[in-house]
Order: sequence, then structure tokens, then C-alpha cells
Amino acid sequence: MNSVRAILGLVVLLLLQLIMGVAKAQSLPVFKHLTVEDGLSSGSVLSVVQDHKGFIWAGTMDGLNRYDGKKIRVFKSFYRDNFIGASIKITQLCADEYDNLWIGTNNGLYVYNIPQDSFRVYYHSTTDKNSLCHNEIKALYIDRRKNLWVGTRSGINIITSKGNSAFKCKAIHLDTKDSSLLDVNELLESASGQMLAGTANGLISISQSSSSSIWQITKHILPGNLVSAIAEDQYQNIWVGTNTNGLFRISHNDRTIGHFVQSKNIGAGPISNAIRKIILDRKGKLWIGTLRGLNIVDPDLLKFQAFVNDPQNERTLNFNSIYDIMEDSQGSVWVATFFGGLNVSEAISTPFKVYQNEASKNTIASNVVGPIIDDGSGNLWIGTEAEGLNFFDRKTNRFKQFRNDEADPSSLSSNLVKTLIRDNQNNLWVGLHGGGINVLNSSGKKIKEFNSSKEGGSLSSNDVKALLIDGKNRVWIGNEENDVNIIDMATGRVEKFENIFPNRRITNKAITCLFHDSKNNIWVGTRQGLSRLQADGNDLTGYMRSNGPDRLPSDYINCITEDSRKKIWIGTYEGLTFYDPDKKIFATYTTSDGLAGNKVTGILSDDHDNLWISTNNGLSVLDSTRKKWHNFTVEDGLPSNAFNYGSYFRDKNGHMFFGTFKGLVEFAPQDIQINNTIPNVVLTGLAVNGKPISTSDSSEILSANILETKGIQLRYDQNALTVDYAVLNFIKSRKNRSAYKLEGYDNDWQFTNNHSAIFNGLQPGHYRLLIKASNND
Repeated sequence: MNSVRAILGLVVLLLLQLIMGVAKAQSLPVFKHLTVEDGLSSGSVLSVVQDHKGFIWAGTMDGLNRYDGKKIRVFKSFYRDNFIGASIKITQLCADEYDNLWIGTNNGLYVYNIPQDSFRVYYHSTTDKNSLCHNEIKALYIDRRKNLWVGTRSGINIITSKGNSAFKCKAIHLDTKDSSLLDVNELLESASGQMLAGTANGLISISQSSSSSIWQITKHILPGNLVSAIAEDQYQNIWVGTNTNGLFRISHNDRTIGHFVQSKNIGAGPISNAIRKIILDRKGKLWIGTLRGLNIVDPDLLKFQAFVNDPQNERTLNFNSIYDIMEDSQGSVWVATFFGGLNVSEAISTPFKVYQNEASKNTIASNVVGPIIDDGSGNLWIGTEAEGLNFFDRKTNRFKQFRNDEADPSSLSSNLVKTLIRDNQNNLWVGLHGGGINVLNSSGKKIKEFNSSKEGGSLSSNDVKALLIDGKNRVWIGNEENDVNIIDMATGRVEKFENIFPNRRITNKAITCLFHDSKNNIWVGTRQGLSRLQADGNDLTGYMRSNGPDRLPSDYINCITEDSRKKIWIGTYEGLTFYDPDKKIFATYTTSDGLAGNKVTGILSDDHDNLWISTNNGLSVLDSTRKKWHNFTVEDGLPSNAFNYGSYFRDKNGHMFFGTFKGLVEFAPQDIQINNTIPNVVLTGLAVNGKPISTSDSSEILSANILETKGIQLRYDQNALTVDYAVLNFIKSRKNRSAYKLEGYDNDWQFTNNHSAIFNGLQPGHYRLLIKASNND
């Protein structure tokens, strides 16, 4: 048989989309969840760790799980004397720098050699004094000398290593006859070099003299307490958690001991006296996992913030019983719960505040949010579709509703609120579908009404779409099908546009939006084009869709705004359009340029000249100077990717509000954080001719884990290849993007959301696989 070699070299490229710098802000943690529905083998997670390549590992009541941000690989059983045993309860996990994962279980200590994809096991033996002290593993810890400490029910072992697989296990012989001091639940090497052990009978410090094989207990603190957790803060204070007696702090300065227990005084103590885990995060905060929830403590303030499950809020902990906590390399914190799987508080926050309708609570009247404006005192008027008008008192966080009541002529004329403006008397003008215009005073009382049958000049239509107040204190009314009316506020008289501006014609009578720019020009958006009336009224210019590169992309105009450089931005059905009044040209941005969706529903400008653009498919921010984009979706905390037309507002403090079909969104642009971490890309799987390949099969294609493989050699008839890979960014990981190209096979990059590179019909030859990826930003 003719033998032809096909060589596949694997090369990984990393790309990071860089967006404008945004200031970071402190915010309370919100949680995402990884559960059995996502592929975990069990919702009862007892331990969580990250290895040096970046994978997240979860030890559960039913096996070991590896998470790569998209997929979960489950290891339910391990080798024991060439026999695959029953599913194993994993109690502890620890990753060393040699790419070994140490796995403490209820029946022995396993080590998973990641490069070789193989397991080894350690057990207690009555005939070997240096075997494990007990098969029940309760603590794993790597000290500064890279030794692994193993706490068991009956003592401590140390496992030393001179390389990737050369391990030596020895038992520590403690100078004590108290068996409760050998029941070790937690281990920690302090900054001063003391080795601390949390036992069933308090906290002990142990050391070994150079002349003796016996280890001495140099200190015994908190006897009578089962110590379940130990941590050291940035001031070298030791924090000790117990299973029933709360939390202790041993002061580094004077060695005094503070005691914190569950208290009726909010913030005075832990949420439960049953402490299971304590860690110090990179910001200097203590995370304390308990039987009944999570506490976060600032060691300077000693105030206990409590976080528990709220069934009405899916961004809280999904279960309160916590067993382990881990901070990953990006600063995200992972919380292992007993029935809720893994909860993660991501390091990069997008603190969108969402207001939604909730039954039997004082909330916004409808999730379909329309126009938004303030009352001059920081409160908001919010229109809705079909549920009338809301007044939102931002100091009390309470809503008041104003609705149509057919039996009450002083009520709103319609519940379909389409547009809002506020005049110089602080009166609110409410444009309604089917109800004309209602004018309300600052307390919400209707003081005036305009409709199509009003004496002394009537509206052309009761279907009002847009309102505007010009520099002459006139109210412009855009009707959905009947052109523009203008009201003189001094006289209350209503006129048609054509009567005030004879011989001027707006491009279409179906008005969608009105805008008054800094030069006192009036812009009129319609369903069939855009018109601009000069300030002196002498010239009305119409702009229509054209096939040329410098014209409008669509005649359907949704919104108009002006930035600090006096440039006009127009939201259309076919993208975001920029108009340069000096050059008199249009430039359009669409999804191909980075815009989230082509139907632009609202545009706001922040203090740094970034444009925030609501669309039918998410929220975009554009650094218009550098032409850099960033998009936000439901993955970032938005209630919906679909935003409503004309529902956008910026208050005097720079906070932005956008209405969606599932609630109102509020945020401060400076609080939105950007992820600048370049994600690691690793290979995770290989299949040839549809058959998965491993180091243990007969194909001999892989001699090491695919993670470590740089190249493979295939026969000429092994010509169908699938390579799985992972993008190891866990912050909003569903937004990770990747593409691949096989040099010698593909002409262009192949973009995919599946993280699998697939090739069929490969001809004999040499190939090189390129993979590029970006994180969520």
C-alpha cells in the first residue's frame, strides 16, 4: 500500500478587540450559574480549582468535571489497579505547577497527570508507615516549597516532587495522643512561615526540628472548636471559621482574638455560625462561605455584607449552602454550592440596573417601555405601551401610575404613550396614540388637552408620534400619518406646518421623530426620508435613500441626535448614519462594521464623546474618534436585546436610560468595565474519520494529551479531521469569538461558535492549523 504522510502542525493565534478605556467601579457581586442543566455531573459541588492552563475543575458528589467556558468534560470514575471503580465523591481539589491535578476523595487521593491524561492513586496501608494516614481526604494545600500537604481524618501527609511524576509520600508524626488533633479539616502556611492546621479540636501550629522526625505542636488555639476554614488577610491577621461557633480573628499585632457570630444587628457578624470556607481576594476582601449564604468582609471596616438566594432575582446565589470558594486568574470568584452547582461572580462587571414589572409590588407598570424624560428634580416620567404613564421617584424608588379612565375626563386620554417633552413651566407634554396631547403639571394633573376635534385649532391627528419645543417657544407635533402641527404656547393655537411654512414640503407625512440641533435647525424624521428646516425657515432640505456611498442607507428614520462636535447622528432601519454638515455627506455603520443590530432605536452621547446606541439586537457603544465598537447583550445583564423605538434618555448626572420590551435599563457609562485579558486558547479534542482519538486507543495518533500535542501524522486515508478547542475566558464566555484556518486547505478564516475545526477530504500533504480568538470584549 502506498503510504503518504499528512503532517498537521498546530499553531494558536490570539486576538483581543481593544475598546476605549473605561474607568472601573466597585459594585456588588451578581452571580451566574453553572448547573446540571449545563452539563455538571452533579449539582452538589464540594470543591473548585483552576489549573495552570486555565481550566476550571469542579469536584462533586458524583465525579470530576472540567469546564472550558463552553463545554464540560466529566470524569466519573478513576483507574484503580486497572479496574474502573464506582463513582467517587470528591472532597478536595488542588492544582500544582507541574500540570497535575490532585483529587481528594472519600476513598483515597488521586493525581491526574494532565499531559499524559492518566491517573494515579494513593491509599492508606497498614503495612506502610508513609502511606496515607487515612483514605478520607479533608484538606489539600501546596506550600511555598511546592510540597503538597494532605489533611486526613487521622493525620497529615506531605508529598514532595522533583518533577512532573516523581512523587514521594511521607506521614507527619505529631507529638500528641489526642486523636481529635489529627482530624485535619484545613491547612495554611502563614506569611511568617507557620504551618497551621484546623482540626476537630481547634487550631494548631506545627513545626519540625532539624534533629527530629517528630513534629511538635507549638500552639493550640481555640480548643473545643471544630475548625473548618482558615485564611490570612493582608495585615497577617488569621481568620478562623468553625462549624458551629462562628468566626474568629487572631490579630497579628497583639495576638488578641476577636469573635464574630450570627447577629440580629445587620452587618455585625456572619450570616451563619457554620463557616465552611474563607478566602482573601485580590482586592483585600474576605469571602466567607457558610451553611446559609455568603458574607463579604472588608478587614478594615469589619462590616459583614450578606448575599443569599432571592427566588425573584436570578442574578443572586441559586443555593445558600456553600462548600468552597475560589478566585480565578481573572479575578472572578467561583462559589461551590451543595445543590446549586457553581455560582460565579465575574471580575468584569456591567452594572445594568433593570426595572421590571412585578405582580403585587410597586414597580413599573409595563415591561414595554416607551419615552423617558426627567421632571427637573432628578425623577423620571416614563411612558409605556398600553399601561399609561409612570412617575418614578428615584429617592424613594417608588412608582406612581397615571392611566386612562373612561369615566374620568381628567385622566389620560390614552394609555399608549409615544412621546414626552417638558416645557419651561415644568409642565409635561404627553403625546398619545389615539389620545392627542395631554399637558400635565408637575404633580401629574392634566391641565390642558389637544386633539383632532378641539375648537380654536385642532390637531391633524390624535396619533401623536413626536414632540419638540423650538427656540421660539413653539411645540412641534409629529403625527403618525398626518404631517406636522405647530402650537404657539402663548396663544394655544394649533397650525399646520404648511400654513406657517408655505411652499415647504417635508419628505413624507408619516412622522417618526423630531430633533432641534445647536444651530436651531429642525430635523424631521419620517418613514420615507429626512428633512432639515433651517433656523430662519427659508430653506427645507430633503434627504432620501440613495445607492451612493454618501447618502442615507434607509428612508425609515428612527431617531436623531447631535454630538459635542456638532455632528448629526441618525438611527435608521438599515444602520447608524453620521452626517457631516460641512461636507454635506453621510457615512453609515452597520453590523458589518461592529454595530449590534441594524435597526437603530436610540442614540445617546456620554462625557467622552462615546455614542451609546440601542438596537434590535443589543446595545452598542462607539468610540467615534477611534471607530472602535463594543456590544452588550442579555449575557451582560440586559433584560432583552430588543430595544424600543424612541425610548432613551440621559440625565444631568450622565446616567443613561434605555427602554426595552422587557423592562427599563439604567447605567452610568463610567461604571461599565472592559475585559482586557487575552484568553488562552487550547486544544481539547481530536477525531479522525469520525472516531474520537485518545492516548489509550490503538490508533497511536496521540502519544500525549491533545493539550500538549504540537503535531500529528496521519495516513492518506485518514482524511476527515475534527479538532476541538477552548477559549479560556470565563467572563461572559458565551460572547467569546473564534475562527480557524487550515493553511493548505482553507482560503479564508472560518468563523464558528462551536469551537470545533472540521475538515473533510484532506489530500496528502503538510498542513498548519491557525486559530484566533477574542474574549467577550
